[in-house]
Amino acid sequence: MSLKSGIYKITNNQNGRFYIGSARRFKERWNGHLYSLKHGKHSNRFLQADFLKCGSEAFLFEILEVVEGDKIKRLETEERYLKQYFDGGKLCYNLCGRAISREGASFKNPEETKRKMSLAHMGNKNMLGKKQSAETIAKRVAKNKGKKRSADFCKRISEVHKGKPKSVEHKRKLSEANKGFKQSKEHTDKRMKTKMQNKEKRVF
Repeated sequence: MSLKSGIYKITNNQNGRFYIGSARRFKERWNGHLYSLKHGKHSNRFLQADFLKCGSEAFLFEILEVVEGDKIKRLETEERYLKQYFDGGKLCYNLCGRAISREGASFKNPEETKRKMSLAHMGNKNMLGKKQSAETIAKRVAKNKGKKRSADFCKRISEVHKGKPKSVEHKRKLSEANKGFKQSKEHTDKRMKTKMQNKEKRVF
């Protein structure tokens, strides 16, 4: 029945905890779980933590029900099981009592997912293409405020924007942001030193 579709259960035999999900093909879904767990990248942090602690031998994958039909039918059946067994994290690993499809998940094409996320943030839109509210954007900015970025990250950002023409609106915003900004003596001295060095290079 490994190539059939339906509802499955992953049970930790050491502590009795379990995870319920739906699959288009049982074998493929179990292999997907194993790959993520072995590489420490599983989306369920509780299942991942117990896998690292107990090892793969502690887990049993079993079929609860074979479901013929499309994805919607499987999700409806999965939700029925979750309503019965979901206990808010006591024994059930599932993070919520709703069925969420992971078919076509990002691990199949991570680069495409990254590109979509990048485009979404550039236009202040979410992954569904909907415009994000000012409140959502403000929360994201506040979350990242004060975070120190690595030299490597700054270099990559600089390379991405290098050579890109700046719009009149962008230049105006930069001008307004820097208006009244007083640079430190150390920064001014460093800039003057660089300027002199460049001048000397041009002379020789």
